[in-house]
Amino acid sequence: MFARFARRLEDLRPVGRNLLLAFAFAMLALLAGHMLAYGLSGTSLYRWFFPHPFLGRGFNLPKLLEWFYDREVGANVAIMDFVYSRILELWNDMYGFSKVFVMAPLIEELEWRGPLWLTRRHANRNWWKAAAVVGAVLFTLGHNSGLGVLIAVFAMALASAWLIRKTERFWPSLVLHAAYNMQVTFWGIAMTLGSY
Repeated sequence: MFARFARRLEDLRPVGRNLLLAFAFAMLALLAGHMLAYGLSGTSLYRWFFPHPFLGRGFNLPKLLEWFYDREVGANVAIMDFVYSRILELWNDMYGFSKVFVMAPLIEELEWRGPLWLTRRHANRNWWKAAAVVGAVLFTLGHNSGLGVLIAVFAMALASAWLIRKTERFWPSLVLHAAYNMQVTFWGIAMTLGSY
Protein backbone atom coordinates (compact mmCIF):
# COMPACT_ATOMS: atom_id res chain seq x y z
CA MET A 1 0.00 0.00 0.00
CA PHE A 2 2.79 2.43 0.87
CA ALA A 3 4.64 1.58 -2.37
CA ARG A 4 1.51 2.42 -4.38
CA PHE A 5 1.20 5.75 -2.54
CA ALA A 6 4.89 6.50 -3.18
CA ARG A 7 4.45 5.79 -6.92
CA ARG A 8 1.45 8.09 -7.07
CA LEU A 9 3.41 10.77 -5.24
CA GLU A 10 6.20 10.47 -7.82
CA ASP A 11 3.64 10.81 -10.64
CA LEU A 12 2.53 14.22 -9.38
CA ARG A 13 3.93 17.34 -10.96
CA PRO A 14 6.71 18.93 -8.90
CA VAL A 15 4.48 21.82 -7.77
CA GLY A 16 1.75 19.46 -6.58
CA ARG A 17 4.23 17.19 -4.84
CA ASN A 18 5.91 20.11 -3.07
CA LEU A 19 2.57 21.57 -2.02
CA LEU A 20 1.50 18.21 -0.63
CA LEU A 21 4.77 17.80 1.29
CA ALA A 22 4.60 21.33 2.74
CA PHE A 23 0.97 20.82 3.74
CA ALA A 24 1.88 17.52 5.41
CA PHE A 25 4.73 19.24 7.30
CA ALA A 26 2.43 22.05 8.50
CA MET A 27 -0.29 19.59 9.51
CA LEU A 28 2.21 17.43 11.42
CA ALA A 29 3.30 20.52 13.35
CA LEU A 30 -0.35 21.33 14.01
CA LEU A 31 -0.90 17.75 15.16
CA ALA A 32 2.07 18.14 17.52
CA GLY A 33 0.40 21.25 18.93
CA HIS A 34 -2.89 19.35 19.34
CA MET A 35 -1.09 16.49 21.09
CA LEU A 36 0.58 18.99 23.40
CA ALA A 37 -2.84 20.50 24.11
CA TYR A 38 -4.31 17.07 24.83
CA GLY A 39 -1.40 16.17 27.11
CA LEU A 40 -1.68 19.43 29.05
CA SER A 41 -5.49 19.51 29.25
CA GLY A 42 -6.64 19.70 32.82
CA THR A 43 -3.37 21.19 34.07
CA SER A 44 -2.64 24.76 35.01
CA LEU A 45 -0.17 25.04 32.12
CA TYR A 46 -2.94 24.48 29.58
CA ARG A 47 -4.38 28.02 29.83
CA TRP A 48 -0.93 29.53 29.47
CA PHE A 49 0.07 27.47 26.43
CA PHE A 50 -3.38 27.48 24.82
CA PRO A 51 -5.42 30.55 25.75
CA HIS A 52 -8.94 30.36 24.42
CA PRO A 53 -8.93 32.47 21.22
CA PHE A 54 -12.64 33.22 21.34
CA LEU A 55 -12.41 34.73 24.83
CA GLY A 56 -9.75 37.23 23.78
CA ARG A 57 -7.02 35.98 26.10
CA GLY A 58 -3.82 35.83 24.10
CA PHE A 59 -0.18 35.23 24.82
CA ASN A 60 1.34 38.23 26.59
CA LEU A 61 4.25 39.44 24.52
CA PRO A 62 7.40 40.60 26.30
CA LYS A 63 7.57 44.39 26.69
CA LEU A 64 10.28 44.65 24.04
CA LEU A 65 8.04 42.98 21.45
CA GLU A 66 4.86 44.86 22.37
CA TRP A 67 6.16 47.90 20.51
CA PHE A 68 6.74 45.82 17.37
CA TYR A 69 3.35 44.15 17.67
CA ASP A 70 1.46 47.42 18.20
CA ARG A 71 3.33 49.25 15.46
CA GLU A 72 3.53 46.59 12.74
CA VAL A 73 0.75 44.09 13.37
CA GLY A 74 -1.68 46.57 14.91
CA ALA A 75 -1.30 48.92 11.96
CA ASN A 76 -1.78 46.06 9.52
CA VAL A 77 -4.89 44.89 11.36
CA ALA A 78 -6.32 48.42 11.12
CA ILE A 79 -5.55 48.55 7.39
CA MET A 80 -6.98 45.07 6.85
CA ASP A 81 -10.16 45.97 8.75
CA PHE A 82 -10.54 49.12 6.65
CA VAL A 83 -10.09 47.14 3.43
CA TYR A 84 -12.47 44.43 4.59
CA SER A 85 -15.17 46.89 5.60
CA ARG A 86 -15.05 48.68 2.22
CA ILE A 87 -14.53 45.84 -0.23
CA LEU A 88 -16.61 43.19 1.47
CA GLU A 89 -19.51 45.42 2.47
CA LEU A 90 -21.77 43.74 -0.06
CA TRP A 91 -20.86 40.24 1.10
CA ASN A 92 -22.20 40.34 4.65
CA ASP A 93 -22.89 36.63 4.75
CA MET A 94 -19.49 35.73 3.29
CA TYR A 95 -17.46 38.29 5.27
CA GLY A 96 -15.98 35.95 7.86
CA PHE A 97 -15.30 33.23 5.32
CA SER A 98 -13.51 35.49 2.88
CA LYS A 99 -11.60 37.29 5.64
CA VAL A 100 -10.13 34.10 7.11
CA PHE A 101 -9.71 31.96 4.00
CA VAL A 102 -9.02 34.49 1.23
CA MET A 103 -8.01 37.99 2.34
CA ALA A 104 -5.89 37.13 5.39
CA PRO A 105 -3.73 34.58 3.52
CA LEU A 106 -3.36 36.93 0.56
CA ILE A 107 -2.35 39.97 2.61
CA GLU A 108 -0.13 38.05 5.04
CA GLU A 109 1.64 36.11 2.30
CA LEU A 110 2.23 39.28 0.28
CA GLU A 111 3.58 41.01 3.36
CA TRP A 112 5.72 38.24 4.85
CA ARG A 113 6.66 35.97 1.94
CA GLY A 114 6.37 38.49 -0.91
CA PRO A 115 9.92 39.81 -0.44
CA LEU A 116 11.20 36.23 -0.35
CA TRP A 117 9.47 35.51 -3.64
CA LEU A 118 10.90 38.66 -5.23
CA THR A 119 14.45 37.84 -4.13
CA ARG A 120 14.35 34.07 -4.73
CA ARG A 121 16.66 34.22 -7.76
CA HIS A 122 18.91 37.14 -6.84
CA ALA A 123 19.77 36.66 -3.18
CA ASN A 124 22.59 34.50 -1.91
CA ARG A 125 21.13 31.14 -0.84
CA ASN A 126 22.34 31.45 2.78
CA TRP A 127 21.08 35.03 3.13
CA TRP A 128 17.75 33.95 1.66
CA LYS A 129 17.45 31.11 4.18
CA ALA A 130 18.30 33.48 7.04
CA ALA A 131 15.69 35.96 5.81
CA ALA A 132 13.14 33.13 5.60
CA VAL A 133 13.81 32.06 9.20
CA VAL A 134 13.77 35.64 10.56
CA GLY A 135 10.57 36.33 8.62
CA ALA A 136 9.02 33.13 9.99
CA VAL A 137 9.94 34.14 13.56
CA LEU A 138 8.45 37.63 13.15
CA PHE A 139 5.36 36.20 11.44
CA THR A 140 4.97 33.76 14.34
CA LEU A 141 5.30 36.48 16.99
CA GLY A 142 2.67 38.50 15.15
CA HIS A 143 0.13 35.74 15.72
CA ASN A 144 -0.88 36.38 19.30
CA SER A 145 -2.51 33.01 20.01
CA GLY A 146 -0.56 31.28 22.76
CA LEU A 147 2.75 29.45 22.94
CA GLY A 148 1.29 26.11 21.88
CA VAL A 149 -0.07 27.54 18.65
CA LEU A 150 3.22 29.26 17.82
CA ILE A 151 4.82 25.90 16.97
CA ALA A 152 2.36 25.26 14.16
CA VAL A 153 2.42 28.86 12.91
CA PHE A 154 6.22 28.79 12.72
CA ALA A 155 6.14 25.47 10.85
CA MET A 156 3.57 26.84 8.41
CA ALA A 157 5.68 29.95 7.81
CA LEU A 158 8.78 27.86 7.13
CA ALA A 159 6.79 25.53 4.87
CA SER A 160 5.50 28.53 2.90
CA ALA A 161 9.03 29.88 2.46
CA TRP A 162 10.23 26.44 1.40
CA LEU A 163 7.42 26.22 -1.16
CA ILE A 164 8.40 29.57 -2.64
CA ARG A 165 12.05 28.51 -2.89
CA LYS A 166 11.30 25.05 -4.25
CA THR A 167 8.56 25.88 -6.77
CA GLU A 168 9.64 29.46 -7.58
CA ARG A 169 5.94 30.31 -7.54
CA PHE A 170 3.91 32.33 -5.07
CA TRP A 171 0.49 30.68 -5.27
CA PRO A 172 1.40 27.41 -3.47
CA SER A 173 2.14 29.40 -0.30
CA LEU A 174 -1.28 31.05 -0.60
CA VAL A 175 -2.97 27.66 -0.91
CA LEU A 176 -1.04 26.32 2.09
CA HIS A 177 -1.93 29.37 4.19
CA ALA A 178 -5.64 29.16 3.27
CA ALA A 179 -5.75 25.42 4.04
CA TYR A 180 -3.97 26.01 7.35
CA ASN A 181 -6.41 28.78 8.32
CA MET A 182 -9.34 26.56 7.40
CA GLN A 183 -8.09 23.70 9.55
CA VAL A 184 -7.33 25.96 12.52
CA THR A 185 -10.74 27.65 12.27
CA PHE A 186 -12.63 24.38 12.16
CA TRP A 187 -10.54 23.00 15.02
CA GLY A 188 -11.32 26.12 17.08
CA ILE A 189 -15.03 25.75 16.37
CA ALA A 190 -14.89 22.08 17.32
CA MET A 191 -13.07 22.91 20.57
CA THR A 192 -15.65 25.59 21.38
CA LEU A 193 -18.53 23.21 20.74
CA GLY A 194 -16.83 20.50 22.77
CA SER A 195 -16.43 22.75 25.82
CA TYR A 196 -20.18 23.09 26.40
